[in-house]
Formats: sequence, structure tokens, C-alpha cells
Amino acid sequence: IDQEKMEIAKKYLIPKTLSKNGLKKTQVKFDKSTLNLIAQSYARESGVRHFEKCLDKIARKIAMDLVSQPEAVELEARIQDLEAKLKSSAEGEMAPTEQQEEVQEQVEVQVEALQTQQESLQETQQDVLQEAQQDVLQEAQQDVLQEAQQDVLKDQPGMEDQPNQMELQQELLAAQKELKSVLGKSYTVDQEAAKKYLGTPPFDEEDIKTASVAGTAIGLAWTSMGGDTLLIETAAIPGKEGFSLTGQLGDVMKESAAIAMSWVRSHALEKGIKDSGWFDSNTIHIHVPEGATPKDGPSAGITMTTALVSLLTGKPMKAATAMTGELSLTGRVLPIGGLREKTVAAKRNKIKHIIIPKANLRDLEDIPEIVKKGLTFHPVSRMDEVLDLVF
Repeated sequence: IDQEKMEIAKKYLIPKTLSKNGLKKTQVKFDKSTLNLIAQSYARESGVRHFEKCLDKIARKIAMDLVSQPEAVELEARIQDLEAKLKSSAEGEMAPTEQQEEVQEQVEVQVEALQTQQESLQETQQDVLQEAQQDVLQEAQQDVLQEAQQDVLKDQPGMEDQPNQMELQQELLAAQKELKSVLGKSYTVDQEAAKKYLGTPPFDEEDIKTASVAGTAIGLAWTSMGGDTLLIETAAIPGKEGFSLTGQLGDVMKESAAIAMSWVRSHALEKGIKDSGWFDSNTIHIHVPEGATPKDGPSAGITMTTALVSLLTGKPMKAATAMTGELSLTGRVLPIGGLREKTVAAKRNKIKHIIIPKANLRDLEDIPEIVKKGLTFHPVSRMDEVLDLVF
């Protein structure tokens, strides 16, 4: 399942979340080990909704890091300042339009008078004088035009201090290019970076559940977060007959515990493991750790039974072994659901042997070979077969 999540992330989720947060595909790279960490320590559920939320959280924080860089903040302020100056410059150049029109009319009148003088001179002067007068006329025209334009500019407040609009435009383009370069910084999200952005993992990969003490057993459960391993603990308290359950168990799980207790008592009396007097003078306590997490379902039946038998015999169950299956009052092992997710959980917990109901053999076809590799499945139909395998 983790492999499937990682492939979905590479092909669909990562491109989607990067685009959503204004980042380029080539800008952020997720290590394979990082995706595996997210799948195993942050998003264990069978779907990819929470996995996508984790990727989106990382992308948002990277985008925030980019725009919060001191250099980026400084460039943003500079760009805003240049844009304001450009706007002011453009408005300043457009303001004196009426005055420019009046000056242009005056220039045209003076130029026309000069042209009249030139025509008069052309009739009386020699060719040499005519050419000289032509140069004088052109210079006069230029002087009149320049003086008129300068007069218009002088009449506008602050116009002599305004920078050239072309220069401002060039500065703005350079600043925008520099900002684009700063915001285009590349990121490689390794495991340390993922933990920084996502916080402490809700699942501790180093916490491997073991049933090395008599009275305990490892079961497999299906939760809203996918498969999980379940440690069942039992204890006998001398005094009076009794039976108690703790661990925030649901109604179905309580029924499984009652069935397990009845079967174990019958089995212990039949095999001579304990007599009825022992049960009359001891309170049996079954506890499922992590009491803050609600638990329910019938698939812990054979696990509770195994833990109770271990308690009565004083023998711990074999290491690296886990089980799942519902128990009937007559000792039959009934089928369960979620075998695929439970198998993934067993592999995470370093389990090597998994005991399953024989009726669930068909479900093994739905489990990828990469998940089943290194695991041995033991199908059973009776509780006695379970005990033979674990002790």
C-alpha cells in the first residue's frame, strides 16, 4: 500500500500540490525516503487524502519560506517603489498637454515668420548668402522649439527632478528579474525537512510491539488510519472471581472478550491447566493499551484467547508472530476483513508469521507480492490449531 501511495504521489499529488501553491515541478524535489516516511509515520490510512494534506502542508511552508526571505522582501519593496515612480512620471508627462498645444502654436507662428523672411531673402541674395541664411533659419527654428519646450517643463513643479521614464522601466525589469531568481530557489525535501514542516510523527516506527511476557499476545487490527498491530495484555488478581476490561473497547470487542474468557475457562478445565477453584479466587483483567484510542471489531477474538492461555500456562507466545481472527464459542476461527491493511501493519512491526482464518486464504491474492515477501501465512480453522502454532 505504501508503494502505491508513493507512485500516486509522484504522478498526481506532488504536481497538483506544487501548482496549487505557486511552485514549479522542477523547484521542489521529494526524496523517495521522504515519501516513505510520510506514508509510514504520518499517513497510514488506506487512502491518500491525508497523504495529500501532508504534501500540501510542506508545499505551503516552502512557498512561505521563499517569499519571507529578506532579499525577496527587499526586492518587493523596491519594485513597488519603482512602479509608483513610473506611474507618477507618466502622469507628469501627460499633465501639461494644453500648455504644450499653446506653445506649439506660438512656435508655428514664429517659424512661419522666419520662412517668410527666407523667401524674401532668396529673391535678392546670391546663392552663397542663400545657403548661409538656410542654416541660420534651421538653427533659429530649433532654438525657438527648445526654448518653448523648456519653458513648459519649468512651469511643472518637480519636473526637472524626475528621472527618465526609460531608466525607471529598465530598473523595474531588472528588479523583477532578480526577484524571480530569488523565488526560483530549488528545494530538496529530505526526511529532516519533512519532520520540520510536519512536526513530530504521530506513529513511532521505533515502537515495535512484542509479546515477550506471559499473558500477552500480538493481534492485527483495522482502524480508520489503516492496519495496526494490537498488544493484548492480561493479568490475574487473586481474591475473588471476576472479569474486567479496559482500553476503551467497543461493544463488539467486549463480546469477543467474553467469548474468549468462556472458551479459555472450558479449555483450561478440560486440559487440567487450572481447576475451577482457581477461577473462583481470581479476577481476570484484559487490557488493550493506548486507551485514548477507541477500539472495536471481532477480529481480536483469537488474540485475546491466546493471551489468556499464555497467562494460565505461564508461557509467552513465539516471537515475531501475530494473528487475526474471530472466535466462536465452540472454538471455530471465523473470517475477518481488512487483511491487506493488517498485513502491511504486520510487516511494519517486523512480524514474520501471521495466523489467519482459513476462509481468508482467497484474500491473499489481493496483497502485492512486495508486501507478502518475507512473511509466512498460517491458515487455521480451529482455536486449538492457533495454540499449537504459538506455543
